[in-house]
Amino acid sequence: MMELWSQRPGNRQLFLNKEFYMKKFLVLAAILTLVFAGCPEEETPETQLTIKNESGKFLEYITWNNTEIKDGRYFSELEMGKSLTETVQSGSGYIFFGIFSNYGYRYRTNEIITVNDGKKEQFIFTNNTLIVNVNGSESIKLGDAF
Repeated sequence: MMELWSQRPGNRQLFLNKEFYMKKFLVLAAILTLVFAGCPEEETPETQLTIKNESGKFLEYITWNNTEIKDGRYFSELEMGKSLTETVQSGSGYIFFGIFSNYGYRYRTNEIITVNDGKKEQFIFTNNTLIVNVNGSESIKLGDAF
């Protein structure tokens, strides 16, 4: 049967054309695979918030936007001159915290801190940072908190 098929004039040409185009397709597919496999994937930068303590107070239990800022530790405590970095979801909110010497009092920043998606933001506490006792509404300087 193969002999009869190959002796027909139109079939041999059709078979060669199919084979030729199939080889072209496979070469093209291989080239495209190599090109796309070699392209590096775009990495999405992490959204991070760094809190630095340049005040004279020992800060603890620091949260922002319902995320505890603890940098892999069991709980958040931030000594003077240190900083904590946490990967967070973008959003806006106050930073809530306690002061080690004032157990039971909770404070928040006077200003809202915004962290945009894919950005690394930093907030620095100083003695002049305005804070609010969560049970009150008056702003005071962090250095003046008892």
